[in-house]
Amino acid sequence: MEIALLILVIYFSLAGVAIGLVSGLVPGVHVNTMALMLLSIFPLLHSSIGGWLDRLGLQSENLGLLVSVLIVSAAVTHSFLDFVPSIFLGAPDDASALSVLPGHRLLLAGRGMQAVRAAALGSLAGASASVLLAIPAWLIMGPPLGLYARFSPFLPFLLGAVLVALILSERGMSEVRASIDMRDGGHIVENTIVLGTPVPVDGHPVRISGRLCRDSLGRAWLETPSRRWRLLGCVGPLGFHTVAGIWRLRIVTWRGKIWALAISLLAGALGYTVMNATLPFHQLSGLDQSPLFPLLTGLFGVPTMLLSLSPSRLPHQEEGGEVSALPSLRGILAGALVGWFPGITSTAGAVIGTLSRRRCSEDPIVSATSFIVTVSAVGTSATVFSLIALSVTGNGRTGAMLAVIEVMGGKLESLCSLSSSSLALMLLAVLLASIMGYALTIASGRVFLRLVTFFPVRRMNQVILLLILLLVSIFNGVPGFLLLMTCTCVGLLPPRLGIGRVHLTGCLLIPIILFFLH
Repeated sequence: MEIALLILVIYFSLAGVAIGLVSGLVPGVHVNTMALMLLSIFPLLHSSIGGWLDRLGLQSENLGLLVSVLIVSAAVTHSFLDFVPSIFLGAPDDASALSVLPGHRLLLAGRGMQAVRAAALGSLAGASASVLLAIPAWLIMGPPLGLYARFSPFLPFLLGAVLVALILSERGMSEVRASIDMRDGGHIVENTIVLGTPVPVDGHPVRISGRLCRDSLGRAWLETPSRRWRLLGCVGPLGFHTVAGIWRLRIVTWRGKIWALAISLLAGALGYTVMNATLPFHQLSGLDQSPLFPLLTGLFGVPTMLLSLSPSRLPHQEEGGEVSALPSLRGILAGALVGWFPGITSTAGAVIGTLSRRRCSEDPIVSATSFIVTVSAVGTSATVFSLIALSVTGNGRTGAMLAVIEVMGGKLESLCSLSSSSLALMLLAVLLASIMGYALTIASGRVFLRLVTFFPVRRMNQVILLLILLLVSIFNGVPGFLLLMTCTCVGLLPPRLGIGRVHLTGCLLIPIILFFLH
């Protein structure tokens, strides 16, 4: 390996880091948009740098490798930095959509930098682990085991299972229903009246007076001045009685699950329409960018800002706070799925990575921090695993990898080998971009924090909302504006209904499932 080529790889990696810094901090610029912009300037680079490489004694074919290093470094750095506007501005892309609510919650709790450090640590862990797993992933997914070809047909069923598990895991809108069990020794007490409002305790005896009646289904109820209670077992004639029995309490969660199903289907229909149908006023479109920006910002970002307008100013921000890299393990596994299988977005991977997260009496700050670590690890590890998948299969899984195929002229022989020096150089660029991305994320978080702490939250959110409207109008025109308004209305439903906002990820999960089943 020529030392000149190694030095150029480092230079192009640093240039990619600078590009990823800008694209990651600008709301609305997706990583695929950034890759296409780099691809568009490739002919200019070819004409200006090709002769320079000849004078250094390098082959002109190395230009494709260097530009690929530029693209991959920018994509990795972007995956670090895109969490900063997600936390402070509420403007997510598909990799950071789920982090908006926990990140904003930490910001309002005075832990904005803790959220930034969690995102940076999760991304660094995801990038480092995916590079270390490059060789095992090659051997497992490619020859000799070839698990990629065996698992591909089952992808829609896996995503369908994830969607069902999300709905069944919903615990919102739960209510405790109390009934009086008269099946084991319960009876009607004659000539006795019990006054007062009872307090149901499961398994405890109860004696209460009221009017016994039946509903249209034949179920027995005891109506009291405070409320009515369901009676279980054989009861006597209708009329005023005093009954004795045992309290039976059960938690009813079906209402939350029904609403979760409805929100998932509504978001799925919205996502499918956006991705497959012609939107109204399409002839008045802006720069014709991806509709993911207004879709995800309307579902996740704008509702968060609209619901957090009450504080007049952000509280004092603390620099400390413990952040553990352990939750990134789930994100790395989900990121491998995103990187290897086409059509599975970072949001879908984040849902899979956070599905097994414990829901217990964990401290809310610790829970939100762990969530951000997991989600950030998904996006960055997916970027690296997509590079490994390109090396094994020769197919691009993301816009960045498709750009790599273009700049290399479709000649991927130098990448499609486990002992490839080109692959080793690109993984080296990934590590360099990860180290720089971690430091830049922390530094950018401090800059953003200084900016937002000087302004009242209400005024800051108003400015950000105007900025989002302007960016959507520029990038997507009238269709994007209408889509943003529609998605905002849908995004406000889960918090109003008291269910999890994660069900809004049906906007991507359902279209992906339908894509695979088509």
